[in-house]
Amino acid sequence: LNLLSGNWNCSIRVNMKKEKVNTMTKMNNLRVLKRDGKTVVDFESAKIKRAMMKSFASVAKKRGEHEVVSAENTTNIEEMLVEILRKIEALGVAQISVSQIEEVVENEMMERDFYDEARQYITYKTERAKERETGARIVQSIAGLQAKVNQIGRAHV
Repeated sequence: LNLLSGNWNCSIRVNMKKEKVNTMTKMNNLRVLKRDGKTVVDFESAKIKRAMMKSFASVAKKRGEHEVVSAENTTNIEEMLVEILRKIEALGVAQISVSQIEEVVENEMMERDFYDEARQYITYKTERAKERETGARIVQSIAGLQAKVNQIGRAHV
């Protein structure tokens, strides 16, 4: 029974990889609308996997475990990624926003009872939004100061 069970798991992984490749082929034309609402880029599933790996590693570290994601959780992430890709594909859209992708990822993590990891994923997303907002304000302040310097320079010429 153990051998049969092992072979069965192996065939599931092979089928998942085939499904992932088939889904990715279909998603090659999918475009992603960035947060700025203007920039559109190619869809990259590797970014989803990387973000999920970071959330799992962060939770493991908080639990006092190694920060490296376990083989079991790597498999869990890959299985979730296949399902996430299926769900995105099922939307039948040519373009999707970053926030729509994140919502699918969060929901999938919670559906599989990875609540702490989903919370970490959401927290990271929120922190990055704050960083982007702060960066945008700094850029605006610098532009404003530069305009004032240019205006003063012209007044003294």
